[in-house]
Amino acid sequence: MKIRLIAIMLLLAMSVMMFVSCGGGDDTTAPGGTRAPVTTNENYLHHGIEYDGDGAKVKFLSQDRDWYYDELTLKPEEVVNVIDESVRDRELYVEDELNVDIVNDKIVAVNYSTVTDQARTLFDSQDTTYDFVMNSRTGGGNGAEIFWNLYEVDNVDLSMPWYNQGWVESNHNDQVTAICGDATLSLLRLTFVTMCNNTILAEYGVTNIYDDVTNGTWTIDREFEIVNMIYDDANNNNAKDLGDKFGFVTNTCTAVDPYWSAFRQKILSKDENGEFYFDVDTDSVTTATDKVNNLFHNSNGTLILPHQAGTDGEYEIAMQGFASDLYAFGTFRLIAVESEFLIGMESPYGILPMPKLDTDQTEYGSFFHDMHSLIGIMGTLPESRLPLVGAVLEVFSAYSYNETRGVYLDTALKGRYFRDQQSRDVLDIVVNSIIVDTGWTYSGVAGGVAYFYRTMIEGNKNNWAASIRSKKPIYESELKKFNAGEIK
Repeated sequence: MKIRLIAIMLLLAMSVMMFVSCGGGDDTTAPGGTRAPVTTNENYLHHGIEYDGDGAKVKFLSQDRDWYYDELTLKPEEVVNVIDESVRDRELYVEDELNVDIVNDKIVAVNYSTVTDQARTLFDSQDTTYDFVMNSRTGGGNGAEIFWNLYEVDNVDLSMPWYNQGWVESNHNDQVTAICGDATLSLLRLTFVTMCNNTILAEYGVTNIYDDVTNGTWTIDREFEIVNMIYDDANNNNAKDLGDKFGFVTNTCTAVDPYWSAFRQKILSKDENGEFYFDVDTDSVTTATDKVNNLFHNSNGTLILPHQAGTDGEYEIAMQGFASDLYAFGTFRLIAVESEFLIGMESPYGILPMPKLDTDQTEYGSFFHDMHSLIGIMGTLPESRLPLVGAVLEVFSAYSYNETRGVYLDTALKGRYFRDQQSRDVLDIVVNSIIVDTGWTYSGVAGGVAYFYRTMIEGNKNNWAASIRSKKPIYESELKKFNAGEIK
């Protein structure tokens, strides 16, 4: 992403913008649940918590990577745009409001599990150095074995809208050991969208793409229809390659993951007793697999980039080609708009939701990738310290809900990065349709079913029904143990 290298480019442009607050009665919907009307009332900023930390140090352990380095605590010299300003202001507010000193040890993460692995080592030795651990979900799951259950932490109210309610509701056995929400900007940044190059679409006579979204006709079949007619051997070498113009650029790894949520398909659900069960609609998944395979493998205008393990480097290639007017559509994460490629892009671009399965599907569905951050409270802390760290988490999250989230969505994305009003309107659709998929949350005990789309699409196959039928007894056995608390 090279975010740090380009951050300074935004300083001048962002600093002269009018600051747009998300306060004043903006009635929106939080990812995964209903939001109360936003207000910047001072009492609401700190949720009515009155706590004096007596100057105590509160320590975070987090990762130092491009997607996350500016998500939590910034030095003054690192503040280069309005997002950074709000992150910095949030920390100063919490410190002043609660009389604490926030310290964040950012460690270089060799991989996504580096931070959680270190936290586990500290837990095993009963080390109490850190209060909070903030790491990507894919690197440590929910940390059930090393973190406090947040339901047991004083001053934390998980019913509040600044916590992702879909995540809270997906809890297992009344255990929420790590949380995401407005305080974790990566949840929004790593939400998948379909980006469209409006210049290319206009060349091929597509001028009503936003109408498809508002009319409910933005489906995977509609995307295929457009993509299939867009191809040009731009480098005249009689071969389909990176130098050509395509209707759609994608990959058969992470870019396949969003379709579960896009089609609003379930993997796991909860029964009336709070136990999980497989809720996969085999017929729907079979239909979906056919449609995704059709878009990926049967379209004249689709370019599939090979996955670059460990780096997701295929997205950089895709963004570069998209910005160079080579690709009409691409499956990207929202954070792509902060890249050097799209910041410098001359042609107008826009965002769309991921497509629906068909027009019978009434709502769009958005997927945030499992690399988003989670915040957990170290289980080594004594109970006597929990009111302090609970107050910090609550005020930190409340401020994020009232201020930082709006700065990111309204001031940065809508005000700086998006170039047309339609994309700004679509952003609301995307954010308001984010789904917490428990099949991803507990993918380990769900037998990795969430990754089946990858296997099916990569091989251009559709043996879903036979595969799930043969493996379901094993999955259900593991799920039974999970429900009983025998495995975490």
